[in-house]
Amino acid sequence: MRTGLQFIRATLRALRPRNVALVEACVIGLVAGFSAYLLKEGVHLLTAWRWQQAALYPPYLVLPSIGCIGGLIAGWLVERVAPEASGSGIPQVKALLARIAIKLDLRVAVVKLVGGIIALGSGMPLGREGPTVQVGASLASVLSRRVTGSPERRRQLTAAGAGAGLSAAFNAPIAGFLFVLEELMQDLSALTVGTAIVSCFVAAVVSRLLGVHSLDIRFGDLPKTGSFSLVDIPFYVVLGVLSGVLGALFNKLLIATMHFNIHVLKLPLRWRVALAGLITGLVATLLPSFFGENSALRQMIVTSEATWQIAAIAFCAQIFLILIDYGSGAPGGLFGPAVALGASLGYLVGCWEHPLVGGGLPGTYALVGMGTFFSAVCRVPMTAIVIVFEMTHNFNIVLPLMVGCVISTVVAESISSGSVYDLLLKFSGIEIKKDSPAAIALAEVTVGSIMQRDVVSFSGDTTVAQAVEQFNACRHRTFPVVVAGRLAGIVTQEDLIASAGRGVPPGMAITEIMTADPASVRVDDSVAFLVGKLDWDQVGLYPVVDGDQLLGIVTRSDVLHSISAVLSKPE
Repeated sequence: MRTGLQFIRATLRALRPRNVALVEACVIGLVAGFSAYLLKEGVHLLTAWRWQQAALYPPYLVLPSIGCIGGLIAGWLVERVAPEASGSGIPQVKALLARIAIKLDLRVAVVKLVGGIIALGSGMPLGREGPTVQVGASLASVLSRRVTGSPERRRQLTAAGAGAGLSAAFNAPIAGFLFVLEELMQDLSALTVGTAIVSCFVAAVVSRLLGVHSLDIRFGDLPKTGSFSLVDIPFYVVLGVLSGVLGALFNKLLIATMHFNIHVLKLPLRWRVALAGLITGLVATLLPSFFGENSALRQMIVTSEATWQIAAIAFCAQIFLILIDYGSGAPGGLFGPAVALGASLGYLVGCWEHPLVGGGLPGTYALVGMGTFFSAVCRVPMTAIVIVFEMTHNFNIVLPLMVGCVISTVVAESISSGSVYDLLLKFSGIEIKKDSPAAIALAEVTVGSIMQRDVVSFSGDTTVAQAVEQFNACRHRTFPVVVAGRLAGIVTQEDLIASAGRGVPPGMAITEIMTADPASVRVDDSVAFLVGKLDWDQVGLYPVVDGDQLLGIVTRSDVLHSISAVLSKPE
C-alpha cells in the first residue's frame, strides 16, 4: 500500500501543479459519482423492500416498525461512530472549508452513506443530495491528504468533492460548480475554478451513465413549455414572495425543532431518530398510498396531473415530516426536500392562476417553485436557477426562475439573515465571520517579505549522525532536505527520536527517515493564508519554495512578528 502511494506521489510530482490538480479532480469526480449511485441504489432497494412488506402485512404495523428500527440503526451509527455525519452534512463541509476543525474522513463518508441509505430507505422524506455532498467532500479530503501536502490544495479539492457530490445527485454539473463558488468557497482563483469544473463534470457523467436521476423524476418526459407573458409576471412575483416568506419560516421552524429535540426532549440521538422514524411511518399509513412514493408524487405535480388538494396535502405533510426527521439529527439532506416543497407550492399558485387568466400550466409553476423555495432556504439564487434548468433542460422557464428566485431570496433575507446552513452552524456554536481589516492587511503581505533566506538544509547524502550534530548546534527543530537542488523532504526532531527508537544506524542517509512531500508555502502566498495554514497543519515551520526550488523558511515566530507589525500600524 505504501509503495503504491509513493508511486502515485512520484508521478504527481512529475506533473505541473495545475495538471496534478486536474488529475486529482478527475479521480474525485469518479468517486463522488459512484458514491451517489450507491446511495441511490441502496435507498431504492430498501424502499422497494419496505413497500413489499407493507403489501404482505398490515401497513399500520409494518411502516412504523421499519421506520423506528431503521431510525434506531441509523441514529446509533451516527452517534457511536461518526457524529459529524448527523443531518445534511453541508454545514460541516462549509465549516471545514472555513478552516474550522471539523473532521471529514473515510469514517464519516462510510457512516453517512450507510446511515443515509437506512434512514431514507426506512421512509424519511429527506434528500440524497446533502449526503452525497458530504460523502464527496469526505472522500476528496481523504484522497487529497494522500497525494498533496498543501492545505490550500486540500481545501480546493475538498470543495471540488462537495460540488461533485451535488452534481452527481442532481445530474447538474454547472449547478454543482456554482454551489462551490456561491456557498462553500467563495473563491474565484483559477485553480479552484478549474478543479471544481472538472470534478463536477466527471461526477455528472458517471452518475448519468449509471442511471442516477434528479429527484427520481423523468424530466425528459415533460413538454418543453413555459410562459413569461405580461399576465404571468404578477403570479411569478407572488410565487417568489410566498417562497421567501415560507422559506424563512421553514428555516426558523427547523432550528426550533432541533432545539426542542436537544434541549427539551433530551433523548440520545439514536432514540430521537427512532422516534422520528416511528412518527413518519404512522403518518404514511394515514395518507393515500401514492404519498409514500415520493418520486411518483413529484411526477404527478410537475406533469400537472395532481389536484390542488393533493398538492396542498403534500406541502403540509412534507413540511411536518421534514421538520420531525431532520430535527432529530437523522443523516439526510435538505436540498431535495426544499425542491419538493417548492414544487408543491408552485403548483398551488399555478392552480390559482390558470382559472383566472388561462396562462401557464400548474406544472410550469411547480418547476419554477422548485427554484424559488430552494433559493429562499439556501440563499443561493444562481445555483437554484441553474439547477432547475439543468434538470429540466427547459430554457423557457429561465426567465420566470430569475424573477422568482431573486424575489424569494430578497424577501427571505429581509425576514431572517443567513442561509439554513449558516443558521445550522450558528445553532452548533459556529459562526463564520468575514475577514476583518487586519486580515485584509495581512492578505497584502507576502511570505517572501517575511521569510528567512539564510537556510540550513541537509543534502541527500547527509547521515543521521551528522543530522543529530546539526540539531544539537541549532535552535531549529525542523530542517529541509534538498536533493539535486530541489526540496525533497523535511527532517524533524521527532523523526530522529523515532529512528533512534527503531535502531536506525547512525550512518544511514537522512533521506531514509525524512518526511517526503512536506507541506510548503510559495513565495507569493499571503500571510493571511499562512495563518490559516498554520492552524490547519499545526506545524511550526514551512519551507518556502518557487516551484520545487527551496528559497527559504518561515516560522511561526516570523508570522507572529508580521501580525504584530500590521496591528501596530496606525489606521
